[in-house]
Amino acid sequence: MANDENMKTNFTNDGRASLLLHIGSRLKSRREELGLSHEDLEDFISASTGTVAKFENGSKDISAGQLYVLGRKLGVNVQYFYEGLEGFDPVDKNPRDAEVLKFVKAYHAVPNADVRKSFYDLIKATSRRKRP
Repeated sequence: MANDENMKTNFTNDGRASLLLHIGSRLKSRREELGLSHEDLEDFISASTGTVAKFENGSKDISAGQLYVLGRKLGVNVQYFYEGLEGFDPVDKNPRDAEVLKFVKAYHAVPNADVRKSFYDLIKATSRRKRP
C-alpha cells in the first residue's frame, strides 16, 4: 500500500471536480463500449432520469454503493473507475501484478477471438510443461 504521504490529496473544489469528471469519463466510456444507454443504467440502480448523464459529466456525486453496483453491471470492479487518475496506481508495489496487467491488456487488444484462444492454449500448454 502506498505510504500516507502519497495518499494525501488536497480536495479543493477543483480537485473534487477533477475526480468526478474522471470517474464520469470512465463510466461513460465503459457504458458506450457495451452499447448501454443512460436509461439502462438508471433502471439498474433505480435512479431518476438524467442521473447517469450527471455522473458522466461530473455534475453529480456518485456514491460508493452506486459505483459498486454500476461496476457489476458494466463488468468491471470499482478500481476500474480510478485507473488513469493521477496518483492512483494499484499495482505500483508488486511488479508481478504490473506484468499481469500488461499481459491482460495485450491479450484483449488482439481483435480476433480465434487468435486469442490459440494464444491462450499455447500459454496453458507451456505452463504445464515440466521444467528441467
